[in-house]
Amino acid sequence: MLTAKNEKGLFITLYNIETKEKVLNMKKQGRFHCPCCNSEVTIKAGNVKIPHFAHKRNSSCNASSEPESEYHLLGKANLYQWISRQYHSILEAYIPEIKQRADILFTVGNKKYAIEFQCSSIPEAVFINRTKAYQSAGISPLWIVSEKNINKINQNEFSLRHFDWLFLSGSHAAPVILAYCPLKDRLSMLQRIIPFSPRTAFSLQTHSPLSNLSFEELFDVQSCVLPFLSRWREKRMAWSFHNQKSANWKDVFYRNLYMNQLTPSTLPPEIGFPVQGMHLVETAAVRWQSYIFTDVLHRKEEGRIILINEFIRAFNNRIEKGHIRLRRLPLITGKDHLFPLFNYVSFFLQTGYIEAQKTGYFKIKKKIEIPRTVEQMVELEKNFYYVHQKLLQMGK
Repeated sequence: MLTAKNEKGLFITLYNIETKEKVLNMKKQGRFHCPCCNSEVTIKAGNVKIPHFAHKRNSSCNASSEPESEYHLLGKANLYQWISRQYHSILEAYIPEIKQRADILFTVGNKKYAIEFQCSSIPEAVFINRTKAYQSAGISPLWIVSEKNINKINQNEFSLRHFDWLFLSGSHAAPVILAYCPLKDRLSMLQRIIPFSPRTAFSLQTHSPLSNLSFEELFDVQSCVLPFLSRWREKRMAWSFHNQKSANWKDVFYRNLYMNQLTPSTLPPEIGFPVQGMHLVETAAVRWQSYIFTDVLHRKEEGRIILINEFIRAFNNRIEKGHIRLRRLPLITGKDHLFPLFNYVSFFLQTGYIEAQKTGYFKIKKKIEIPRTVEQMVELEKNFYYVHQKLLQMGK
């Protein structure tokens, strides 16, 4: 840690001490104590890590969430310098009522924020409990993951661990993941995140020098055209061919396809395309959309009336059975688990597959064509994305 109390009870910070000699001289000035547990700490000023305070062995202090590496100490110091130029801030502020220490605590107007710069994985329960504790104290937590932990596969394609998804923040309509690299002193933002599967996601990634950003700009998420639609198509087609060979018919997903006379290699393109809000669903897009298709649309003829409640019941029923899994996203505000479902239904409404009647009622205007061969599926897929490209690129 970078902050401790001296024998007079005054807070001493090491992040801005100019030379190692000055730090070593401080060691002669008396004892220092942890602001959280009051146990004695020592000053470390080696050649590897930046100067910092460390608990002595066998310390029982648990206010911090992880062991601190050089990377973490530097990142915390840089983020503190950045935010303190804009607002009154406290480095490593201990909050007695919740017994937690924030990396940085600061106030904007009448609202308090806590920055947590996380460089290593912690249990999901710890992440959620720390988040809830901040919120119970009227503090909005701002979790920032280290950029080195973001696994980029290709341009706009990422492999996100279950832990990485916990950092998704903002509104349910425009969520972001904030990442920081202290070595490059830049902040990265993953925006317009569209998951293809529980692990793989497409996203726009931007990088900005920390000094060029204001705190308010972290929440200024721009709506834009998705640049990765062609890569999504490639991955969706590869999924079809691979899963036809490796399908496990004991899996409820494949069993459901079989019962509805469908196969992975000939699924229509109307199953498994990107819609807004899919970050709320952990289950792969092609899986959860196939359930909605078979449970609501598949057997109904043109002219048939269907209700929005049929879609909702089907979606919720699959969730209750465990066939569709939702993500735990503790930082997303005002989330509605039906949001991706409504956007899926909205696509069929906007493209003329269904037509709105009175409130909550739709009429089927055009049935989704089921390809009989792989060749026919390929042709239908090309036509589908050609006709609806503009709408799909907006992710709506």
